[in-house]
Amino acid sequence: VWATAIINWNPLWRLAVNGRTNIQKGKNYIIVANHQSLLDILAVAAALPLHFKFLAKRELFYIPFMGWAMGLAGYIPVDRSSHDSGKKAVFRISDLLKRGLSVLLFPEGTRSPDGKIHAFKMGAFKLARENNVEILPVVIEGTGPALPKKSMLLRKRSIFVVSIGKPVSMTEGGDSSLDEKKEKVRHEMIARLEKIRHQK
Repeated sequence: VWATAIINWNPLWRLAVNGRTNIQKGKNYIIVANHQSLLDILAVAAALPLHFKFLAKRELFYIPFMGWAMGLAGYIPVDRSSHDSGKKAVFRISDLLKRGLSVLLFPEGTRSPDGKIHAFKMGAFKLARENNVEILPVVIEGTGPALPKKSMLLRKRSIFVVSIGKPVSMTEGGDSSLDEKKEKVRHEMIARLEKIRHQK
């Protein structure tokens, strides 16, 4: 609701969503999405009819009001330089999944500098297998030009496109099979992103 209100309030932004029928009512997922901008979370929150939490840099939680609200809402802080912080985040994610909530992760690990979908880390996919939940692959387009990396200026009128793919199970096979599934998800997302850009 808050994300939809923010997008509707801003005359520069519009949201377009497809694939909502791929979400099964009553199920929770690990949502994996490409990462172009700080606005990605806003777009996904407005687009998905799911109650989910997300992982964020610990520094964001120190920002007055916004950071405090993120902490109170139960979002997950992580210090990228700390192995212990990463382990705590993994335990927290597993606990949220067991409670029936979904979790949004950006498997590229950081925002893309050029808008392309770069290599995925394995963490989200291992967590999906260990917790017996499906991966929900989400493609985001339009947020990067609106608020580029290393910028805090809203650049121009933008349509945020959120494309929700079909859920993918990670429960079968070993690590080599998991890596193959990870790459299959990534390549499907790349193809979907290119299709969105071609249709603009």
